Amino acid sequence: IANKLYDICSHENTNFTDENMECCDIIAKQSNGCMRQAITYLDKILSYGSLTRVNTDKIFCLGYADLVEKFINNMIYEKNMDAVEIIVTLNTSGINYKAFFNACFGYAIEQAKKTSYEVKDKYLSILDWIITIREHLMNEDMPLEYIESMILLR
Repeated sequence: IANKLYDICSHENTNFTDENMECCDIIAKQSNGCMRQAITYLDKILSYGSLTRVNTDKIFCLGYADLVEKFINNMIYEKNMDAVEIIVTLNTSGINYKAFFNACFGYAIEQAKKTSYEVKDKYLSILDWIITIREHLMNEDMPLEYIESMILLR
C-alpha cells in the first residue's frame, strides 16, 4: 500500500520528499490493508493543503495522547463541560473525530486492564459510550453540537 501511495504522490508532485514518504507509510499502516481506505485518507490529508506530517497527524489523531487522556479522565470523573471544551478545541483544529474516538477507545481499554475493580466499571461504561459514538461516526460525520450533546447527556 505504501509503495502504491508513493507512486500516486510522486506522479502528482515532482518534489516528493522524505516527509511525504513518511506520511505514506503512516497512511498505509492506518488503512489496515485496505487500499481504498488509504486513498481516501490521502485525499483527506491533501484537502488540508499538502501531504505533511502535521496534516497526517491531524487526520489520525497522532500526537494528541495528552488530550485523549484528559478527555477520558474528564468523562470518568463526570467533568462533562471540561470534556466538551476538549471537543471544541479539537473541532477548531480540524481533527478527525473517528481517529480521536478510536484513540480514546484504545486508551480506555488499556486503563481498564490495569485499574482496580471499582474504577474498571467506569472505564467499561466509557467504552460502551465510545462504541455508540463510533457507530454513529461510521455512517456519517456528526456535527459538533451532536457530539457535545452526547457528552452532556451521558
